[in-house]
Amino acid sequence: MDNAEVMRRYFPGAVARAAAVALCSVHPEQPGPHLVIEEIWKQPLKNDKINIGASILLKPPHDPLVHTPSKAVVFFRPPVTPREKGLQEDAIWYFDGDLVLLSPRITISQIKAMCLGTPGT
Repeated sequence: MDNAEVMRRYFPGAVARAAAVALCSVHPEQPGPHLVIEEIWKQPLKNDKINIGASILLKPPHDPLVHTPSKAVVFFRPPVTPREKGLQEDAIWYFDGDLVLLSPRITISQIKAMCLGTPGT
């Protein structure tokens, strides 16, 4: 399966299933590594909100020598149990430059285009 086929089959579904999608900067500083929301590409439909500038706590990597990317795309889901408050992180895709660190490669601009409902470039 080539990149174009993966784009057509998998990634639009991931965007469609997400309650919200945001671009975040990665802040690996200790203590308390976290993400900061920079842009919201898909707004939640319900009363759930995510805000630019909000922080999302991260689990630190097990190996401090592991390269930490500078950006991430976070896919949010609605709460599943009554104990969960608001949207929850469902998946985090990290990237360096414009390439998401997945296989096969997808560019950050392609993900943003899917969230905004426009063709990727």
